[in-house]
Amino acid sequence: MDGIIEAILKNTPTWAINTSGVFVIIITMGISFYVILATKRFADNANKEDKLIKLLEEKNELNQRNNQLEAINEQLIVVLENTKNYVTLATTVPSNIEDSYSNEPLIQKTVEALASDIKAIVGEKHRVGFWVKNVDEERIVLAYASSGFPHSYISEKSLDTNYSIAGRAFRRNEIIKVDNVTEDPDWTISDTPSNYKALICIPIEDWGVVTIDAKDKMSNNTLTISKLYCAILHNILEQDIYRRSFQYLYNVSAHSHVATSLSNEEEEDYHE
Repeated sequence: MDGIIEAILKNTPTWAINTSGVFVIIITMGISFYVILATKRFADNANKEDKLIKLLEEKNELNQRNNQLEAINEQLIVVLENTKNYVTLATTVPSNIEDSYSNEPLIQKTVEALASDIKAIVGEKHRVGFWVKNVDEERIVLAYASSGFPHSYISEKSLDTNYSIAGRAFRRNEIIKVDNVTEDPDWTISDTPSNYKALICIPIEDWGVVTIDAKDKMSNNTLTISKLYCAILHNILEQDIYRRSFQYLYNVSAHSHVATSLSNEEEEDYHE
């Protein structure tokens, strides 16, 4: 085989060999050109696909953000409607002051409404409790609670004001927002025996403190709504003091009027 090739090369003119070499070079350059062109087109298509994927990801992010904003908007509309009703109820004085009146049902409804209205996404789970100070002020007791708390906790579950997150908020009269309660030095496993991790504590002056538990980190929007409902709750409590004081003054006035009438009747009998 080598001999045949060698014989062909010896019998082939030099110009033919040179011409063949030129053709080989031209063919090689042509193939290289098409290979480079195909590579460039592939790279351009790959870049276009990457850009398309990036645009789709941005589109999905914008859709998610838009859905979140729509959910927040609907949530705020519900909150405004509900709070308007609660404010009206809280500031309404009974038409007949002699009728016995209690704000406890309204307080309970406010606590339950807060637990419901702070849900911006379907499936979120929260629970709300209103803890009131004990007589000795060393502990706070769960007086009102949403459905997330066991019913047996009402009036039985209490927290130490010196060794609990809610107690610290009440003691210092400051709002506390914790994303992970297990990292807080005042947290103990008995405070949250469930899978609630995030906590907001909002004190209500000398009355007590409202706690909002959640499984996930809560937003500043949730904090704002919670502060609004706590302000309404504080107003309800203040109105209750006003009603009781007014009721007391009414009773004193009524008894005084009766006593005066009886005294006048006795004096008339005496003169007779």
